[in-house]
Amino acid sequence: MLVTSWNNVYLNADNPGCTACHTLEDALADMDTYHGIVTMGYETEQTVANCFGCHYFYTTKLRDSIHAIHNNSDEFEAMEGDCMSCHYLSDG
Repeated sequence: MLVTSWNNVYLNADNPGCTACHTLEDALADMDTYHGIVTMGYETEQTVANCFGCHYFYTTKLRDSIHAIHNNSDEFEAMEGDCMSCHYLSDG
């Protein structure tokens, strides 16, 4: 129970994933690659469902992109990011 409480309260594990640390709009705007959703100025908050529109069907899978970006990021390392920053693993 202690670990679950720690994960939920301090690591914000009830809200894991991209938006636990940043908005998807900010993440896309900081990338060197083109993402039309940012350019078009969509006025709704983006979710990972928007990412799957392209990354589910094409050769660049979202999981590969996200892992490569974070595993090679000085900023993520400086924030002491690790697998648990995005993935919540239950105690049971």
